[in-house]
Amino acid sequence: MGNVTVKPGLGLIINGSQITASSEGCYEITGESGGESERLVIRFTEYSKDVENLFKLNVLANLKNPSNLTPREAVIKLIEDGVIKNRADALSMIRIFESVHYGKRMISRRDYENYLRYLSSSHSEPKVITCG
Repeated sequence: MGNVTVKPGLGLIINGSQITASSEGCYEITGESGGESERLVIRFTEYSKDVENLFKLNVLANLKNPSNLTPREAVIKLIEDGVIKNRADALSMIRIFESVHYGKRMISRRDYENYLRYLSSSHSEPKVITCG
């Protein structure tokens, strides 16, 4: 494979091997090599905020009256209802959510990726936020 030229879309900045965005949102990036090109749309987000939004989308949205439940009680209810299939991973997911929600902690990319893995493996039909 030859050299790849990366062309950032509007709002993206490339500095060496790092790509940053001016704000949260969806951005286009194009890679070109050997006369061919491939376009990707990538989503930039603040990890802690996204964890809270994903919790609402995957846990609270599946409950009839979520305001009466703690996050852990909500997860237990979804386990009983069959929405959540893996209790251990769901509880690991909740620990990350609680550190964000109650601890007001900014999480790292590693924690965010772990949250996504736990979400994917714990739920029967996990939902994610995408571009477009």
